Amino acid sequence: MDYREIYSTAPDRLLACQKCDTLSVVDDLPPGNALRCRCCGHTIVVRKKQPFVRTAAFAITSLILAGSLLAFPFLSMARFGFGHETSVPGLVESVAQNWYVLLSLLIALFVLAIPVLRAGLMLYLVALLQAGRGGDRLKRVFRFTEKLTPWAMTEIFVVGTGVGLVKVVDLAQVTFDVSFWLYCGLVIAFALFNASVCRWSIWRHINREGPDARN
Repeated sequence: MDYREIYSTAPDRLLACQKCDTLSVVDDLPPGNALRCRCCGHTIVVRKKQPFVRTAAFAITSLILAGSLLAFPFLSMARFGFGHETSVPGLVESVAQNWYVLLSLLIALFVLAIPVLRAGLMLYLVALLQAGRGGDRLKRVFRFTEKLTPWAMTEIFVVGTGVGLVKVVDLAQVTFDVSFWLYCGLVIAFALFNASVCRWSIWRHINREGPDARN
């Protein structure tokens, strides 16, 4: 098999095994099926069923939860009859007041802004792909969303909050409020959103412009 000829005419047909770098040729992959390396048996790609519908659903859920949690308090603390509650923006602002402005900006960026941006861009991408659109613009959008993936750290914020509260739980009564549980829901929704993204299907549809791209 002449891989050079295939690469010159249709490079998207070639997929390399992530373990042994063996090239495989794939023309189509039925939903729910997997392509495995003929040499080492490693699963190269799995085509998910209804990937765009699931991706859009979890992206919308993530955006709704992200918007909702800003309107409620995140946690409250009480000691000797005095209490205080704060929201996610309040937590970021409290860090900035202690001269850690850059840290507060990074917290807001990594735990909320980037996840929301990635979900919004993926929803935009899926909507255009469902409409049969393709081309270089969507390629740039998808590459950008992939670069954002490791910087979306929603789960790190929950773990960091838990670790920080361990040190003060003996000093004051801590109560997790509505926004905290909404954020936990956001972590789950965003994890399901990441798992629903079928990169092979997205690239396949991006490279097929017109009405046939929805098939």
